Amino acid sequence: VLGVGYLVKNGIDPSGYLGTFEASKLLPDFSNLGSLSYFAGIIFIFAGVEISSVHANNIDNPKKNYPIAVISSVILLVIFNLIAGLTVANAVPEGKMELANITQPFVIYCKSLGIPMIFTNIISAMIAIGVLVQLSAWVLGPSKAMIKVAEEGNLPRVFQKRSANGAPITIVLIQAIVISVISLSYLVIKDVNSAFFMITVTTTILYCIVYILIALSAIKLRYKRADVERPFRLGSKGNGLMWFTAILAILGIVLTIIAGLIPPANSGTSPAFYVGFQVMGTIISIAIALVIFACRKPSWKKEN
Repeated sequence: VLGVGYLVKNGIDPSGYLGTFEASKLLPDFSNLGSLSYFAGIIFIFAGVEISSVHANNIDNPKKNYPIAVISSVILLVIFNLIAGLTVANAVPEGKMELANITQPFVIYCKSLGIPMIFTNIISAMIAIGVLVQLSAWVLGPSKAMIKVAEEGNLPRVFQKRSANGAPITIVLIQAIVISVISLSYLVIKDVNSAFFMITVTTTILYCIVYILIALSAIKLRYKRADVERPFRLGSKGNGLMWFTAILAILGIVLTIIAGLIPPANSGTSPAFYVGFQVMGTIISIAIALVIFACRKPSWKKEN
């Protein structure tokens, strides 16, 4: 609403990113591959929608209502992110975008529309509350999946500890420690925008690898466990729609990984450091999981 109000009052700001907009810019500029890396950052907006599935059994008639909820969420995400992206691109001066400062456009809107600056503090508080609410899915979603993996004997017994309310204590603590360590990259990389973007792309690449495994597992289970009654099934009969969806997903995922490995233009870091950061971050994350899996013991499995 603030962005639209800014547009109505000021029109297209010539100093903003939209000031030099042309219809040809709707398509990627393949002569400047550095711009494609931002595609991976955009994909990150939609990564993690499936984490809400841990709450699927808490709603009425999940077989019908959960797919409707997810599809509606994705459609609304696209619409609102397009509107937000365009209005922000119109207000923020070109070359002055602060990726790690989520309140930057609100400050610009309020100054232009004559709204008291205390309103930006209220918005900051609202954002903080929204992030805290998100943690219920972002933290506990993967953790609930991980503790199931632990109880099946793929992680040591220490990972199976739960709180009185069933929250996986050890896994949540490890999440907090790892994220805190990763956040130290803000101290190593001088440009905060570059640090924020590089961490986002690394996270997106890790997501992509998991999504590939999910797509391959879905196909495999259709044949290995064809007898299982599935509440959520692609296609009423046969596996054609599953193959089509999985192949389409894998192609999109591979393109996202390739785009994420392309050093962005004017990133503030050397191309070699950027690529090395992405590759090493991905390798270390995968290697830790493979080493733990290779060292698993029968005694790790939780007794019924």
